[in-house]
Amino acid sequence: GQQTSDLTFRNHGYYIDGTWHHEVTNYTSPAPTLTIDKPSGQYQGSVTVNITASESDAVIVYTTNGTTPTASSAHATGSVQLTFNDNTVLTAGVLYEGKVRNIVQREYIFHGFVPYTATVYIKDPTTSPNNWSSVYVYAWDDTGTINDTWPGVRVTATKVIKGQRFYYRTFNVGSEDYTFNVVLSQGDNAHQSEDVTGINKDIYLAITSTTNKYTVADITDQYAYILGDVNGDGEVGIGDVSALIDILLSGQIDADTLPRADLNGDNEVSIGDVSALIDLLLSM
Repeated sequence: GQQTSDLTFRNHGYYIDGTWHHEVTNYTSPAPTLTIDKPSGQYQGSVTVNITASESDAVIVYTTNGTTPTASSAHATGSVQLTFNDNTVLTAGVLYEGKVRNIVQREYIFHGFVPYTATVYIKDPTTSPNNWSSVYVYAWDDTGTINDTWPGVRVTATKVIKGQRFYYRTFNVGSEDYTFNVVLSQGDNAHQSEDVTGINKDIYLAITSTTNKYTVADITDQYAYILGDVNGDGEVGIGDVSALIDILLSGQIDADTLPRADLNGDNEVSIGDVSALIDLLLSM
């Protein structure tokens, strides 16, 4: 049959009526595409991500630090599964004809829960008009982590906050959705408060009646303070470190500042509180 003579050409093009025409400059090769099965967002613990190419033999290249992948980046063929447990910016593309194409990016943010303590403060009920003989805190939760035997724990620790004496008991909060409950009493079955439930942070309570069952008021707004807010500006920052050092150098501290500056909870201010404050700032 009829055929052309041998043809040699070094670029893509097309042949019409005996003539080679140069490559079409706006031509784009159909590179494979990528899908990442987990969307950007906030996660807890870890997240496992699957990157899949639309063609099984496609070369996937990716980075996990937010940079654009290159031919020398980590790579896999067809698909790859990755697990992250820290803040990660995942960027992936397809290596096709020497270039990275169809780049896709996801950002995974982790806010790992950090256990903390919650303290129940009871405005001194041993004075008039309550005149309690002693202070007990009975506590329980839904998980069995706290399961006091009635009447609970006799509380003897006290702290003066804004000129007012408080008895207090501290509890561990081990998960984001954890809460606990308390009943205040004098240690017998005849004198106890109503239940105070759903506690997961510092709370200040006051007995507001003189007959059983005693009513309880939440007075947190009147007495709460931010631990580490030494200079009293409503936040914890490097300025509080300077303020705490000034207190140590002068040896003088007022009753309102002491609870905010006593980060290690030993009822005094020392160099140990400076270290604790710096650790707090670094963890924020």
